[in-house]
Amino acid sequence: MNWWIINASFYYTNTSNEMLLAKAEHEVEWIKRIDNYTKGKFAAIDWKSTEVNESQ
Repeated sequence: MNWWIINASFYYTNTSNEMLLAKAEHEVEWIKRIDNYTKGKFAAIDWKSTEVNESQ
């Protein structure tokens, strides 16, 4: 099994925003499924509120 990447996860943001917290709660089931499927071979990247710009 190759590694899986969870991109732009709200769960890993440590936000206090109620809307983002609700979205993060809905990710938990899927993160658990990915964890079980990959036997722990996954990495998560947290969601960023600003766009990444290569010229900065």
